Amino acid sequence: MLYSQVGINTPQPNSTLVVEGSYEGAFRKTITNTTLSILDQYITAEGSSPLTITLPDGIVTNPFFGRVYYIKNNTTQNLTISGFGGTQLLKIDGTTNLTTYTVPAGSYVQVVKNMNATITLPLWDLSFVAASLPGNVKSLQYSRTLVSPIDANTPNNSVVHIGNLNIGYNGTTAASSGTIEYQLNVSSPVTVWYKKAGTGGTNLDVYGQTAAMAGYWYKLAYQTADNGNNINPANRDASETILIVHATKEVYRITSNVNGDIAASGSVPAVQSAVTLFVEKLD
Repeated sequence: MLYSQVGINTPQPNSTLVVEGSYEGAFRKTITNTTLSILDQYITAEGSSPLTITLPDGIVTNPFFGRVYYIKNNTTQNLTISGFGGTQLLKIDGTTNLTTYTVPAGSYVQVVKNMNATITLPLWDLSFVAASLPGNVKSLQYSRTLVSPIDANTPNNSVVHIGNLNIGYNGTTAASSGTIEYQLNVSSPVTVWYKKAGTGGTNLDVYGQTAAMAGYWYKLAYQTADNGNNINPANRDASETILIVHATKEVYRITSNVNGDIAASGSVPAVQSAVTLFVEKLD
């Protein structure tokens, strides 16, 4: 039996087909309802009307398992991807099979012919779906850290970095309270709105302003005495903070939770002390 590999721009292909460089696929734009064929690969729907793109018959004498179509909806309306005849099924996910799939305006879908060849089974898989965001909608940026148990290494291991902000918890034991501290990469006026709650009986809603120098650490809710501002693992304290860096017009939301060692209770297992910091960059 003879086996061979094909290489383009390479003398030593190590797979069935190796292309060292770009390749050209069939590209078609449509402004009307259309049925795809063997001549299609990349398809864009254009215009201001809702359209339907129908996949080819998936039950044929010479099956084409693995054929891929890349479809982009560049219209201002929903685009419908339909199985052949309106009856052949598409596999949307592990539990959902439908005869049609709706692609919102600006979104993209990749469809691949699977190994099924029976009308009662899904004949196509949605292998990739991507949605574009409107220009005034941004993706959320966030960073998270979880440190357990709380010990002498926690002040270093708990630090979260995102944008121009660094956040950490300075507590070193689950038996006593600590504070959430922040550090900026730029010098800036800072506004802080800090809220804290727990079982200790001191729930806070604190507002403050400061002039923060780059590279220095500051407490989110500083007082010379604790006065309930610190967060206490024994109380399972949780806090939420809005921090505004005025020099860069950045807004951050910081959510924290600390817990001490929690004993097992019946079938509920014991839990070690821990601190969780979740920081979102909102702008």
